[in-house]
Amino acid sequence: MPVRASFDTEQNAVKICETEDTVFVSICLNGEWTERKYDANEETQRVWECDYNEIITDKGKIDVDDVKANPERYLSWTEKTMAETIADLTNENKMLTQCLLEMSETVYA
Repeated sequence: MPVRASFDTEQNAVKICETEDTVFVSICLNGEWTERKYDANEETQRVWECDYNEIITDKGKIDVDDVKANPERYLSWTEKTMAETIADLTNENKMLTQCLLEMSETVYA
């Protein structure tokens, strides 16, 4: 889930680092400069506040090119559990089976 994050410099909307098997994604959207006082005794600081999400996942579980093109879609991205993935694949399989049955009825009718 996205949080509001503060930085001392303006951030790019998307930053991606990849290793051999892992993808690290930082998303910073809707940023703006604000004045912030963290402690009553401190001076006011100018900070870049933005909606932020950090994703760490295995390669192949996230479309890096789509993240770069559409970071807003990934601001609330979370990795699916194995049960959720299996349920999605089961539903897709049912839909594809139904499509094949309908196509075969049309072809062989």
